[in-house]
This record gives sequence, structure tokens and C-alpha cells, in this order.
Amino acid sequence: MANLTGDVNSPMDTSGSSGSALPPMPPGESTVTKQGGSRSNKGPEPKLRLVVALNFGATHTSVAYLFDHRGHNANIKQKIGDIRILEAWPCHKSASVPSEISYSPTTRGRRQWGYDIDDGAQIHDSLRLRLEGSSMYQELVSLHDLVKEAATNPGLSVSVPPSLHKSPELMAADFLRKVAEHLRDEIDSNVGRHVLVTGFIPLDLVVSYPSLWPEVVKRRYFQVIESAFDVALLPTLRHIYFLAEAEAVSQWCVWSENECLREHGIRKGTSVIVCDSESSSMKAIGTSHAFDHILPGPKFRKIGYLARADAGWELVETGFESLFVARLHSTDLRQVELLKKSDPDSIVRSRWNMIRQRFQPIMHGFDGIENRLGWPIMLPKGFQGDNGHGWLALSSDDLKGMFDPSIRALIHMLSDQIELADHAGTPAKAIILSGRFVNHIYVRKQLEDFASTRRVGVVGVEYSGDSSRGSVLHGLGLSTTPVLPVTKLAHHYGIGYYDSNHHMQPSSSSHGRKMPDLVEWIFAKGEVVFPDADKARTENIRILRRYKPEDCAPGRMSRVVVVIYGGNTPSGDFQSLEQQFRSLNLEFDLSFISEDHRRLVTTKSRFFAKSKSSYLDVELSVTFSVSLSLIAISVSCGGKLLAEKQVSDKDE
Repeated sequence: MANLTGDVNSPMDTSGSSGSALPPMPPGESTVTKQGGSRSNKGPEPKLRLVVALNFGATHTSVAYLFDHRGHNANIKQKIGDIRILEAWPCHKSASVPSEISYSPTTRGRRQWGYDIDDGAQIHDSLRLRLEGSSMYQELVSLHDLVKEAATNPGLSVSVPPSLHKSPELMAADFLRKVAEHLRDEIDSNVGRHVLVTGFIPLDLVVSYPSLWPEVVKRRYFQVIESAFDVALLPTLRHIYFLAEAEAVSQWCVWSENECLREHGIRKGTSVIVCDSESSSMKAIGTSHAFDHILPGPKFRKIGYLARADAGWELVETGFESLFVARLHSTDLRQVELLKKSDPDSIVRSRWNMIRQRFQPIMHGFDGIENRLGWPIMLPKGFQGDNGHGWLALSSDDLKGMFDPSIRALIHMLSDQIELADHAGTPAKAIILSGRFVNHIYVRKQLEDFASTRRVGVVGVEYSGDSSRGSVLHGLGLSTTPVLPVTKLAHHYGIGYYDSNHHMQPSSSSHGRKMPDLVEWIFAKGEVVFPDADKARTENIRILRRYKPEDCAPGRMSRVVVVIYGGNTPSGDFQSLEQQFRSLNLEFDLSFISEDHRRLVTTKSRFFAKSKSSYLDVELSVTFSVSLSLIAISVSCGGKLLAEKQVSDKDE
């Protein structure tokens, strides 16, 4: 894939090494080929490898890595202790870096990303959120506001934002390219320069993504990752893995709380539920994991599905806003309408932000006791409470009313997960609460009361880089199996159509054609396939076929032709494709189609008034299902399966 950033990479310096370099080694047993696809290894899995985890967050980005040089039989705790969080960011030391970039020119030699951005520069943040939808409209609105401001202020100089031509994918790729370059420098310094330039130490990249993302956004995100972390920058890149953030958090929570879980009765044949509230401010994700064994280290697998609950800080603040509007003096309702329609930088909105900031300590410190709420919220000038004074008093019942919708949603989700675990024959013994919201003193107490009624223990884990560390564990394959990378289709897949006469005849009469007259392409070569066993990508195509009545007699066969083409770009000149395509015939007996799904059509001749022809119109449903390297194709009619086949996508 072309580089989305458009940057020109400088030649890589392959001489020398720095940091804790390893002694030179002969070429290994693994052959690293193209990025993001399936690779064939000659011999066993290499003993040395580098696992890198990326968590591209909405506000901050974190990176963890592990140079696995201890081998498969090494102590697992030692491997976990070798995981390193990238902390030495430009101009700042922290476990994460702001997901921000600027295209404004710098006069101070700033790098213009992360912490190292000029004070007066135009900053582009929320880069991950932009991937969920196009921000071009927002840029045009910003340009409109600038032009409007210039019209009202003749002395103001307004320029077109340099990022106006940048799509959300380009901005995210530009930022992650900076992160990848900094990661390379970190590995060169702390692991060894030769690790990334020799071909015998493969690099596996594990990328976490929001659990609620649809597949179309995941494919867009993969293109960004593939552009930023390309083989020109990281020559030994072998595989790219995608992992839901809730799954990554679960990996680390189970390992870090292994001893505590055993105290709650976790053993082989039982399960644990992980409730993560940090991945989203409005959603909590629940996952269930069954244990295959506990010692020497936990080996577990996911059961069921990712459940979600509408719970989080934003929903509590929404409850406060509703209460605030209800308590306002009637003369202030006009200001509330202005508040909702105002620009982010307006005076009215800044007053609302002031009220929200004064509510924050009350929200975070609430424990369900009336006499610990602190002082009332002082309202800005121009607002009056329901008592006619310039302050708003909150009671314990008011706060409970704001938290209770989230708590009810959490309890409902956890209850479903417990029942799911019991139905699978692996009863739940503990619930891990990960994130600040579910570990809030009031929320956690309510969840503990619920868990006690179900005889399930509760373990709290504060969120601090759990996603990155858990992604590294996933890449190592310590806890879940199988660990499968993102792959790409090696062929084009489509449905072949012949001339109209052929549609009305059985498949045995093919007119001697090798290629169909028309191909409707369903999947293109190079399309991304995510290895989610329970989320196979499916496309359903409806075909209207016309047959003669005698063709529907028992034993008369028809077929649907699937065309598989391995070239780069399929064209309409089918004769030139004959050497590179193969066909797959799905044959079925027309008599198996019930009469309810055959529509009789009678046509008259234009030349002979008494000449009539009768045909049967049948609507067929062709389903393509892509999972890993297998393509499952089925033909059905009216919900009844007529034919099905599977074909491998591997190159022949």
C-alpha cells in the first residue's frame, strides 16, 4: 500500500549499535516477507523476537515492547517483568504521549507532535475519534468561522488552515509515523541497532482498538497502521495483530491479579468476568474467560461475546445537566438554550464549563453519604438556582439519581455474563473491575453488593497502561490461543454470469465457454481479513434466474459459477484472464426448490399472437463468508440450503 503520509524516509544507518546490544548471530530460521499478510516460516518458530504493542487512544497514545530472548521454556514471570513501557518522549517523560499533531510552522525547532508543540500552533487532537467519521465538514465549518471573523475584523489576517487538505486517515498516519520513528530510536538505543536491520529477529505488532468499532472503521485503521509502521522503517516487521481494548485489558488483569483470583476460588473449569470502563467514557465492556489451567500460569480462553453497558462519567454529567436545567430559575432558561447552541469558545459555554468543573470533585468524591457532599456549587454571574440564590445545592439522592442509570446497566450486563458462564459449564467465581469509573467508591460498593448476592468475588484494578501490557501478552500467546494476525485476501472473488440463453438451461450445457460473459466482483484482492472466529465477514448477493418448467424436474441440475482470479486488477477482457482464473461450480437440484419460491411467467411472441412461452423465475441467495484463509460460499432459496463449498485463499 502507498504511504499515506507522503513522507520521504531518509536512508537508514545500519552501522554500529548502541545500548544493550546483543552479540551478532547468524541468519535465523524465519523468513520475513511482505507486511500484514501470511508468511511461511522455514523450520520452527524463531527463539528471538520483538513484540510491540500500540494503544492509539482518544487523548493519549502508549507503546509497550518486549524483546523475547528467553525462549518458550523461560519463566513466565520473567517475561512479564521484561515488558517495557515507552516513556522517554520528546520534551517529556511519561507513560503516554498526547495524540496531537500540528502542521503550523515552528520558529523554535519544535517537532510539532505530542508534547513538543509550539504554544501558538494550531493543534489537531482527537485523531482516533476522527477515524470514526470524516472531519472535512468540521474543517469547512472552521474555515467559515475564520472568514466570518475576518469580515468583522478587517485588521485580522486569516490564512487557510494547512491541514484542510488532510483527511482523518492522513493526520492519524502522520502522527503514528512520528511514534513509529521514535519507537525505532528507542529500540536502537535500549535493545540494539542490529535488531531491526538483520532479518533473523522478527517484529510482531499488536494494535488495540476500541471494542465498539465496526469493521469498516477497523479496516480504515489498519490502512493507517500499515502506512505508519511500514517495512521501510521497520524492516523485520512480520505480523500485525488487532486486539479489542477490552480483551487487552483482560489479558493483563488476569495475569496481574492471578494470586488474588485464586483466593476467590478460581481454578480449572471456572471463569472470571472482566468489566472495563476505561476504553470509553460512555460504555463499559464485559468479557468472560474460562480457565483451562492455573499453574504455573493461567491459560484461559474467551467464552461468549463482548457485552456492553451504557455507563460512564459522561452519563453522570448528562444527569447533572438535566438536574441543573430543572433547578434553574425560570428567567435563566434562555441562557440554557444559548448554552446548547453556543460555540465551544463562547462566553456562555465557558460558564457552563466552569459549572462542570465545580461539579467534578463532588462527582468523584461521592460515596453515598449525605454529610460528605461538601459545599454547594457556586453559579457564575447571570445564573440563579431554584432558591433564588447564586448557588446550587445537591443532595445524596440527587447524586444517586445521576449514578443509578449507569449502575443498573452494569448490573444487567454482569448478570448476563454470569448466566453465560454458568450455561457454558464454567461458573463465574470473580469479577475484575478495571478502570476508574467502576472503581469509584459508590459504584464499586453497589457492584459488590450485587456480586455478594451471586456469590461472586470482586477484584478492583486501577487502569494504568493495562491495554499496552496486555497486548504484549497477547502477542506472546501466553494466555489465549490461537494468536492469529491480520491477513489479506490473495484473490479476487466474484459471481460469473453467462448469456441470457444459458440462464434458462441446465449447467451441463455450458456452450463450451471457459469464461463467463460478465463477472460481478464481491471481494477484491488485498482486502483485510480480521481473524475474529465469531465475526466472519459476510456478503449476501441475490440472483434472479429464469428456467424452463421442464428444467425443474427431479435430477435436472443447475449451478452458480464463482470466479477466482489471482491477478492484480480484473478487467473486462476475459479472454486475457483465462490463464489466471479458476472457477468453482456450486451445483444444485432445481426440484429441491419449493413451488412457493417459483414464479410462473408467461410471455407472448411479438410476431405470432398464439405463440406463448412459460418460464419459472427463481430468486437465489449466494452468501460469501470470509474467515481467516477460508472462503465459504453457499446457495440457498427461501431459506433452504441448496449447495455449499469452501475454498482456500492461499496461493497455489
